[in-house]
Amino acid sequence: MAVRRDDEASARGAFERMLRTFADNPTLLSRARLGLRQFSLAAAASSEQQAGQARSPAEWRALLERARISYRVLVNNDPDLVTAHRRY
Repeated sequence: MAVRRDDEASARGAFERMLRTFADNPTLLSRARLGLRQFSLAAAASSEQQAGQARSPAEWRALLERARISYRVLVNNDPDLVTAHRRY
């Protein structure tokens, strides 16, 4: 599986394909969202941690941009997270 290989693009694409393919199956849709959520949070945390150890401002900005992309994927594919955040 792409997540185990640390291949971010392939993993993200696989979860997004699952969301599109199984949109009519609540169980698989829930699993796909959970997988994408876990992957996106892990990728963002990893990028933020690496940014703290960046050797140059350019590297720091690139790593934080990777984290932002992961958070954007997370929010775009699971809008309930935004609703829950605003509610509490």
